Amino acid sequence: VFGNDGVAEAWTISPALPAGLNFSNGAITGTPEVNMTATVFTIYANNSGGSAAAYLTITVLEPVAIVAYVPENITLTRGESNASIVPLLGGGMVETWSITPALPDGLIFDNGSITGVPLVNSTTITYTVSAQNTGGMAYAYLNLTVVEPIAVLSLNDSFLLTRGETYLNATVNNTGGQVASWSIEPDLPAGVNLWHGILYGTPEVNLTLTTFTLWANNSGGSANLTFTLEVIEPVSILNYVDAEIVLVNGVSRGRIIPLVDGGVPENWSIEPALPPGLSFVDGYIVGVATTNLTTTTYTVWANNSGGVALATFNLTVNQPTFYARYPVTRVVLDVNETMPTLSPIYYFGDNQNPTWSIAPELPEGLVFENGKVSGTALEVSNETNYTITVYGEMVPVELYVVIEVREVVVNITVESVRNSTQIEQFILPEIEEVDDSFDMYWICFPALLLIVFLIVAAINNFLALTSKEKDEDEDENDELDDEDEDEG
Repeated sequence: VFGNDGVAEAWTISPALPAGLNFSNGAITGTPEVNMTATVFTIYANNSGGSAAAYLTITVLEPVAIVAYVPENITLTRGESNASIVPLLGGGMVETWSITPALPDGLIFDNGSITGVPLVNSTTITYTVSAQNTGGMAYAYLNLTVVEPIAVLSLNDSFLLTRGETYLNATVNNTGGQVASWSIEPDLPAGVNLWHGILYGTPEVNLTLTTFTLWANNSGGSANLTFTLEVIEPVSILNYVDAEIVLVNGVSRGRIIPLVDGGVPENWSIEPALPPGLSFVDGYIVGVATTNLTTTTYTVWANNSGGVALATFNLTVNQPTFYARYPVTRVVLDVNETMPTLSPIYYFGDNQNPTWSIAPELPEGLVFENGKVSGTALEVSNETNYTITVYGEMVPVELYVVIEVREVVVNITVESVRNSTQIEQFILPEIEEVDDSFDMYWICFPALLLIVFLIVAAINNFLALTSKEKDEDEDENDELDDEDEDEG
């Protein structure tokens, strides 16, 4: 307080200053310790001359608050996290608090603190917190995210399916948060699908035991579980048409075919072992048995990943009760040549009634009867393969004989026998040797040669007689001509 007149001897102030402020000789000093609204203070300066007064208005404000949230980025989980977010304060006391925008449902803002359990998800939002007092306004910022709870999954540990038969319908049990997306590794087999946590479908291919990992993803993170899946082949359905199979040793060609339905067999087996000559290939039995076999029951197994199928049949291999062959299988004849009888060498059992047939038809003059070929060939025939079949109460047997009938080639030259010696010339045809197993050459050739000589001699005699008669006729004509001239 400043004065220009007399000197003040005593000083007073009214009302009392707030705590922390001192008044001495008209001076106010110190630091106020409490807030105070605007107050008018009266200061008195007294001396012997009287009192003088002055007026002073003092206001003591609260310091501006200092507010901070640590950490500034906070993530909560819907329905799970019990929030307790408390600000760090400094400076003056805060009189009023506010926050913008509004917090998610379930969270409460009170005196700068955020508490409660969020009931809804929320993407990251920046919230502004205002702290106000008489000293002014302070601001703090908070980034808050509310995520979905992680899924809590459960499912059967393993599945065994049959290709083309078993329908898979399995739902993943989730007791956690809602799943935003699903994924699985490795890829499911064809026919099986994943849709919103549901495994469904009928597998179209086989699959060895495989471990799959299934993920359920949401904003809270990813949960996963594992399970095994195996797809096996359906069990085969196996059958043989004939339950009783009879073959003939060395004759019957076996071709026993299985009827297979259901799954595809991976491997085959048979018991007991087949007789020599017969082979077992993927359920088929082929070949010609080379030993006899009494009636034996065979069991055939068709195995795959789905299991085992089996079928049985009885097999008998009988001793053949017949035998047939021709000693000569190739015959060459000339036209008009008598063929030696070609008879089969054969044996049939007492209970056999064989019937013989031949194809194609033999050349004219040759006869086939009860397996025998004989006769005299009357026409030329090219080399032909004839099939002779013998059958009856037995397996048909085919035999083969080649027969060729050739034309005889004879060149004969006859000169006039008048006043000259007869000259004859002929060329014999080439004779092809018959199969060594039945060689008729040394019998047929001399006989044929003799026949040719006789024919040639007969022809020469005929020509000689014809020529002689002609000469006599000419002589008679000459004599008649002479007589006519004499008469004339």
